[in-house]
Amino acid sequence: MPKTLKEVCDTLINKYGHQALWLDMRSGANGPGLYQSKQPVVISCSRRDLAEHDGKKWHLLNSPLYLDFDPVDDSVNSITATDIYLDDAAIETYMHWNSL
Repeated sequence: MPKTLKEVCDTLINKYGHQALWLDMRSGANGPGLYQSKQPVVISCSRRDLAEHDGKKWHLLNSPLYLDFDPVDDSVNSITATDIYLDDAAIETYMHWNSL
């Protein structure tokens, strides 16, 4: 299981064939008392959820077949332009500020 955002992205690119990934911040229950906070979710170009951080560790979502890159569905989508494109600099910055 990937331990960092970098490992998640490397796994999705090298094992599952994704060419581009984005980070979406979602409202969700997290931690003791289940207060609302923003949780990071790695998404594909089609906005398919691929991995999430539960406040403690990263989890790849669903089955390996679901995680595979789909050249039809995972083509670049303008909707993802509002999310954070995960290039090496964005991953390093995010990991530095959030310890993920």
